[in-house]
Amino acid sequence: MKKLFFIILSALLCCSCSDKTKIKGNIVNADKATLYFEYNGIDKIEILDSVILNKKGNFSFSVKRNIYPDFYRLRLKDKFIILALDSASQIISVKADADDIFNVEFTGSDESATIQKLRKSSYDLQKTALSNDVNLVEEKLELHRFLAQNIILENPRSAAAY
Repeated sequence: MKKLFFIILSALLCCSCSDKTKIKGNIVNADKATLYFEYNGIDKIEILDSVILNKKGNFSFSVKRNIYPDFYRLRLKDKFIILALDSASQIISVKADADDIFNVEFTGSDESATIQKLRKSSYDLQKTALSNDVNLVEEKLELHRFLAQNIILENPRSAAAY
């Protein structure tokens, strides 16, 4: 009986201590589009996996966990979602709409959500710059600067601050 208990306990510990991070989620309005899972390295972007999305848009990828934080991305055509993964990342869920890729919901990765806020702010600033409304551009620039400054000062060692 003790032997069986230890065998079951060992099996449970092995299963719960996976060295992989799972990225799963759903991207709507992307039927038959290819979603790429890529490593976003310092000097190059490397495609790790891909899936053709169905009408529901469900996907799942996994990657070996690194000791240090690393950046990955989900790419759909010319749009992408940045993921910050570290040694504590186990399961990250992503929900998005292919028509509005900047409004992404994350669970399991606060860093990725913070990076997405910065990307959305930067995108809004770029869109505003095209309007030639100098006052509005200055206002958006100040909002973006304030957001970035707060993120950096709040946790200067975070992946989002980087």
